[in-house]
Amino acid sequence: MRCKACLGLLLLLVLAFSIQAHDLWVASTDDGYVVMRGHLPDRSDPYDPECIQTLAAFDEKGLPLPLKRLDREQRVLVEPLSSPALVAVVSKWGHRIIDGDGRKRFMSKAEALESGAVVREAFFSTQYSKTLFRFNERFAKPLGMKFEVVPQKSPFGLHEGDLLPVQVLFDGAPLLKGKIERGRQMAPLETDRHGMAQIPIQTKGWQKILVVHDTPATETQDVDYYRHFAFLVFEVQ
Repeated sequence: MRCKACLGLLLLLVLAFSIQAHDLWVASTDDGYVVMRGHLPDRSDPYDPECIQTLAAFDEKGLPLPLKRLDREQRVLVEPLSSPALVAVVSKWGHRIIDGDGRKRFMSKAEALESGAVVREAFFSTQYSKTLFRFNERFAKPLGMKFEVVPQKSPFGLHEGDLLPVQVLFDGAPLLKGKIERGRQMAPLETDRHGMAQIPIQTKGWQKILVVHDTPATETQDVDYYRHFAFLVFEVQ
């Protein structure tokens, strides 16, 4: 699958520099609930709405909440029937390559080779995200996403220095030695054989728990591997 986000101005930008992986979350804004692709808490970059594959909302009782999806030119708005407690998003961003200079480019291996670029790695990027606004015990259990971070208790009411236990699941099974990113200045944590880890709360404000997991691509020559991102996003007051 490919996204138009790999074309046009965005392609020109990423050809010029190396970029970092974008975060994926849902924000409550003046325009309503918006799927954000950028860097927490407030940088949002344009993207192709076609890349957003799945949207699901849940109410404060943990029950599915009907929603209306509104695709705009460079973003997606979410209109739930009432204020959501959790919104889940799955986005397939498409093909990426790492070139000879170590830069990430939004293009397929075939496109890169046709352009004369050196391809060190080629992969397909998919992100799975859950944004918590309120907590229900239902959210301490998996939602059934392919890749997800499951909080084992409510993160709300935690303070700096407190620990949040989480479980990381891939294809419904605990992910052993999953690397949990905590920011540039901190070494990643690693999940145990049960997929469990204790996440320290560092500061107030928006929190991002991110796990990146690669799986080999054995059935195609278009990519060397599939890269999966799982986000859990919430705010500590």
